[in-house]
Amino acid sequence: MFVLFLIPINVTYALSLDNNELTLAKGENGTVDVYADLEEKTKSVSFSLVFTSYDVPASFKAEAGFKNKINATKNTLTFTEPQEGKVKLGTIEIDVSKTAKVNKGTIKLSNVTASTSSGKVIKLNPTELTVTVGTSSNTEKVKESNLLKEIKSDIVTIDLQDNVYTYEINLSEDVEELDLQAVPKDEKSKVLISNQKISDLKDGTITITVTSSSNTKEEYKIKVNVLKTEKVEIDKEEFEADTSYKRKWVVVIIVSAVTSVFGLILSRKKGE
Repeated sequence: MFVLFLIPINVTYALSLDNNELTLAKGENGTVDVYADLEEKTKSVSFSLVFTSYDVPASFKAEAGFKNKINATKNTLTFTEPQEGKVKLGTIEIDVSKTAKVNKGTIKLSNVTASTSSGKVIKLNPTELTVTVGTSSNTEKVKESNLLKEIKSDIVTIDLQDNVYTYEINLSEDVEELDLQAVPKDEKSKVLISNQKISDLKDGTITITVTSSSNTKEEYKIKVNVLKTEKVEIDKEEFEADTSYKRKWVVVIIVSAVTSVFGLILSRKKGE
């Protein structure tokens, strides 16, 4: 005889970074984006951010539009509207001390929870970032720019220009979702495109984030303008009056034409 026990298990979703390892020279700074996988509508996410060395300090900057309440090491992000799917929460900002004595520093994100719209509190897996402190270089670094080669779409056309990172497109109101495909110049670059469903766009904007293999990051903003068809309202009374007036003139013209024809026929008969 077999007995089956059903034990409820809370599904655990992961907090993630776009890069878990980073190398910075003394006096240099860098950033790493933080994401959460939310499989149901969520009102808020909280986590503790702790760094292991004051030579490699770090702080968290919330994504625009998210309210962040900080209490010691704990960050609590509240969303204006419930979020779902892979959501960018914000950015970890790292500043390596010019007099750093350590070779490595670790930034840990732990005690992660998500509060759903249905009232559940879900635990998310923690994550961490390892920062290696390299040696300073006298050689000036050349900043990479224009990481994207092109943006493909069967619906719209976007012509990329050098050092331009904001574009506007116009759509008819029957388009429900875009099909943008970002192609980087270097296939090793990572590309992340935000939600493309028109009704769910935040501030009417699609964001394309490109991160190169050397951790150079660019954001391309695509502003979407939905062109609504204007409805022309007709005044029924004015339309009927105008139509009735035109009909009377048509009748008068027809009667005049008929009279002229009969008059011409009668004139010919009299002449005969």
